[in-house]
Amino acid sequence: MISGRLAAASFYCIALAAATAMGYSIYATPQFWVATGVTMIAGALLAGAAYLRRWSALTQVGLTVAVLVVLAIPLAAPNTARGSGSAFETIVSVYTAIWTSWRRITTIDLPVGTDDGLLMAPIVLVLVSTVLGAGMILRTKHGELAMLMPLSVMFWALLWGPPVPAPLLLTIGFAIAVVASVASLRQARRRRRADRTVSSLPVRLVYGAFATLLAVSVGVGAATVASLGDRVVLREHPPLPRDSLQAASPLAEFRSNFQDPTRDQVLMTVTGVEDGDLISIASLSVYTGEVFAADTSRLIRTSGRATGEHADRQLGFTIQGYEGVWLPSVGEPESIAFAGPRSSDLSQSLMMADEGATTVALAGLREGDGYSLTVDSQDETPPISDLEPAGSVDRGNQLPLSALDWIAARSTIDQSPGESLQLLIDALEEEGYLSHGVEEDEPPSRAGHSSSRLDALFSAEFLVGDQEQFAAAAALMARELGFPSRVAVGFKPSDEGTVDIYGRDATAWVEILTDHGWVSIEVVPENTAPPESQDSAGLPSTQPQPPVPPALPEGGQPDSQQSGAQPSPVTDDATADPVWLAWTLRALGLLMLLALPFLIIVLMKFLRRRSRQFGGSTRDRAIGAWAEFTDAMIDRGAAAMGERTRLEYAEGDTRVEAFALAVDRAVFSREEPAEDLARGIWRQRDALVSDHDGTRSWWQRAQHRFSLRSLFGKPRRRAESHEWKRAQQEESVHSAGN
Repeated sequence: MISGRLAAASFYCIALAAATAMGYSIYATPQFWVATGVTMIAGALLAGAAYLRRWSALTQVGLTVAVLVVLAIPLAAPNTARGSGSAFETIVSVYTAIWTSWRRITTIDLPVGTDDGLLMAPIVLVLVSTVLGAGMILRTKHGELAMLMPLSVMFWALLWGPPVPAPLLLTIGFAIAVVASVASLRQARRRRRADRTVSSLPVRLVYGAFATLLAVSVGVGAATVASLGDRVVLREHPPLPRDSLQAASPLAEFRSNFQDPTRDQVLMTVTGVEDGDLISIASLSVYTGEVFAADTSRLIRTSGRATGEHADRQLGFTIQGYEGVWLPSVGEPESIAFAGPRSSDLSQSLMMADEGATTVALAGLREGDGYSLTVDSQDETPPISDLEPAGSVDRGNQLPLSALDWIAARSTIDQSPGESLQLLIDALEEEGYLSHGVEEDEPPSRAGHSSSRLDALFSAEFLVGDQEQFAAAAALMARELGFPSRVAVGFKPSDEGTVDIYGRDATAWVEILTDHGWVSIEVVPENTAPPESQDSAGLPSTQPQPPVPPALPEGGQPDSQQSGAQPSPVTDDATADPVWLAWTLRALGLLMLLALPFLIIVLMKFLRRRSRQFGGSTRDRAIGAWAEFTDAMIDRGAAAMGERTRLEYAEGDTRVEAFALAVDRAVFSREEPAEDLARGIWRQRDALVSDHDGTRSWWQRAQHRFSLRSLFGKPRRRAESHEWKRAQQEESVHSAGN
């Protein structure tokens, strides 16, 4: 019997491991295997110790909570355990993640990573499933119900995971382990009833495995024939919650990089730089006629961690003079890992905008921060003239008439979109003059890239501007030719390897969507000054000015969904929630979570008592009083009544014998007992239990109150409430025989 239960518990753990493995795609990090593996081993040891030592349910629940408290930090926040990061804040985030991580997982783009205590969800699920499931198999008569535990873990992995089918081998292994566990339990029960029966366990395991494989094969075949799509998961319905960012467009602040003191200031140090790399701060796809901005009205939270299957390069960033929420990167990073004292804050505030083209850290970068990127080396793209647009674009009327006239004079109808764009880019570089307008020897050049600024650019005798104007103009020209486009702003390193990035390294370029993906195109004129012999009266003569504020739409209210140049939000300290209130609510939430199992036990016993004390006839209530008494004794360590009579159960205790006789008189009376008799029997029951507890300590009384022994014992048959009828029938048969 014991060996059969141990075999069933082993198969159960295999099924639980297979169900847990389906959740790997949610995290995609080896830390997931470490956390769930250690948790399962700890839970199995705890369940085995509870079985051997015959611990009460209260003791087992307390030890389970203690194990969770001990394992939470090293498994869910290993950096804190190694002394990295803010210990206090991390500990709070990990323990509050016991109930908050379930929802946060669905708000982060996959894979979610392990920051912010997100591993607490599988840790809690695996620990509870292991302790409770293995305990049910080893200690109760209905161990088959334990199979609901790995089934719930599997549903969690499927509903919280990506919308792709679960791995077939894991599904088959899970099903076979479940069948084997149930078969082991049933075989152990059969051998207990008939010890000499030849074991049929191997045969039933083979049949069960065959049935499982057949069912899985039929299901896979049906799904293939029906061409079923991806399954529905929680992160799709309802849609992910979005956050809005209020920050100025980095392109609107482009000219400030060339002014003192930023011009000669080291903003960051980058390692792993290769020839041709462009360090992008943001890719800006929304043009309002005043400014190019990122679509920050739809930010998706991301962990910054991906599978990295195709990443073959790593770059390191050390922030010095750079500040802001825009995260410098090269291309589209496969993964981002922060370092330093603020790594946890930065990781938890990581967001993606413009469908992943731009990454922001809402906590804001500042001196001393650092992070590493893994990126995929880009394949060499063909010439611009060979490219074809991908997708559709709303051209609109965003280019001024002067720019359209300039385009018409330099392109022909018989050219392809790629050839036309190549021709226009070449013309901008050949006819344009690069000037930031900040030095005395530079031609005047006004900042900004609004429609009026671009009109001044193309209306003047010479095209004088810098990357801000030329990139914006090229992006709008690409849209006129059918290419979806955006403007990227960032820095161009001056060397390879480990490079210091200065403010004067700032640049901007255009990115177009083609049949080869997004392609970056630099538009930087080689000329630096127009000929002196030409009349430059038409050139802008003002010094750099702040970016022109966006024009207000009809009604006078700014459009916060499109404009990226928005003021920072102002917080009213008088209306902000006090810090002590937030900590108090977190503490109360944690206490309520820890107390929930005990409240459930108390509620179950309360409902059982009310049903026995006030349900049915007075005879049923008298029987209920005795059942409530024996259950109370079972919770206090006594053996079950079994086949003994009530007087035999009393074992010579005069008070219990008097109670048993009163119950017998009520049960076997020919007439329905009086209401007062039932109430008196219940008072006797309460007095006996109270006297018993009077000699116990408060800790023992608490263990009795929260014990689960009587709740998971053998269920009482309904016919027991009518045993007086059976006695009457036996007496009638005996009288007739005489």
